[in-house]
Amino acid sequence: MQKPSKPHKPQQLFEILAQQILSGVYREGEKLPSLRSLARQSDVSKNSVVSAFEMLVARGLVEPRRGSGFYVRAIAPDERVPQAASQQKVHAMNIVWLLQTQLAVQPGQLAVGDAFMPPESMEKLRIDRYYPKIARSGIRSMSRYGDRLGYLALRRVLARNLTTAGLACEPDHIMLTHGANEAMELLVRYGVSQGHTVLTDEPGYYPLIAKLKMANANVVGIERQPDGPCLQALEQAIVRWRPRLFFTQSAMQNPTGSFYSETKARQVVALCAAHNVLVVDNDSLSGLYDGPTSKLAQTDQLHSTVHVGSFSKTISPALRVGFLVAAPALVDALADIRTLLNISSAEYCERTVEAIIEDPSYERFLQRQRSDLRRATAAAQDKLRQWGAEVFCDYRQSLFLWARFPEADNSLELARALQIENVMLAPGALFSVDFSQPSAWSRCNPFALADPRFDTALRAVRNRVARGRSSAV
Repeated sequence: MQKPSKPHKPQQLFEILAQQILSGVYREGEKLPSLRSLARQSDVSKNSVVSAFEMLVARGLVEPRRGSGFYVRAIAPDERVPQAASQQKVHAMNIVWLLQTQLAVQPGQLAVGDAFMPPESMEKLRIDRYYPKIARSGIRSMSRYGDRLGYLALRRVLARNLTTAGLACEPDHIMLTHGANEAMELLVRYGVSQGHTVLTDEPGYYPLIAKLKMANANVVGIERQPDGPCLQALEQAIVRWRPRLFFTQSAMQNPTGSFYSETKARQVVALCAAHNVLVVDNDSLSGLYDGPTSKLAQTDQLHSTVHVGSFSKTISPALRVGFLVAAPALVDALADIRTLLNISSAEYCERTVEAIIEDPSYERFLQRQRSDLRRATAAAQDKLRQWGAEVFCDYRQSLFLWARFPEADNSLELARALQIENVMLAPGALFSVDFSQPSAWSRCNPFALADPRFDTALRAVRNRVARGRSSAV
């Protein structure tokens, strides 16, 4: 993960911290991070952090305690709640803040909340083998912009593969994007205006929630169940709010790792189609699981659905190649928006992906990845239950395990306790539409759970909790 952008002045760091305090990320009586920790996270000098803390003291938001640090003071309720429009942006900034402080991995840290296959596993693909071919065949693509819909050869391959899988489409149904995130960003810009209601999974994909908050949308979370969204909650929200979009993930949902059942997929598509709600299915982990892809789009063949895919989890997040599949008229409109924002996609990267997925060895690579993931999922699920953790559903194969540990009702507190042990957890609040509400759940990576450092860290946390209870008695 990249470092957070470096504040140019202590004033900017002060503003960020003040927003965290006023919106409840740091609560009354809670200690702020140390000078050294905050300087490292924000990539500024300790003197800049000291200046920012002095501004917070002058503003009446924190108080220094000799030899201990800086603590949040009591904030008046009318001051703690910002104006509605700015609150949306504060929420989005807080997601970024939590992401930086909880998921930014420092050297030697164990990222239990990680969202990728192990690096040593990904490296077996040997992307470097394809560079000479790309350089020879695509050298001219380096001196011009690409096609407005993306590299045609890759779109043809995707159309062929999707049609074989049951989603009939042509190249003009497909637009290549800078990863799945750009696809969703374009859909937000196309279909969301200030105050419009948008539905999304709850818990859901945090970058999407941040995008919607930044667009000042009224974001309504639909409870995620082990077999998909709660149908009753979805219907009630549609009738009440009359939304235009429902963002969801039908397979290996982030963060719960759950899959839609066939029955739930048909019910969701039928319900949304009846109320003119466009369903956007972010199927960005296709290739890492067994079974059919594009489950929702296959149900109605793109009449009321959009299928989003990506190669970040299967090839490389650094290439930033994703795609969306939709009705040609919608694809054309989204391409116009992308032209204004980014001109075109990255054809050189798209040529690389096309060369890789057309190589017969790629499918063998994916088969090994799926096999490794099945074994890791089974072992991690057993280990979680041995630790007394509750798991969201019975997992067969998932890069995400949604678990509730008995150590804390608020997983953010558990994440902070584990951070002391150099272990990074992904707390459940990060994935909520309203992350100010505590969550007992955490997202876990099955491969990271196999690392003995997590056992050691969790035992250390449990021992500290036990000592605290003993001293209280």
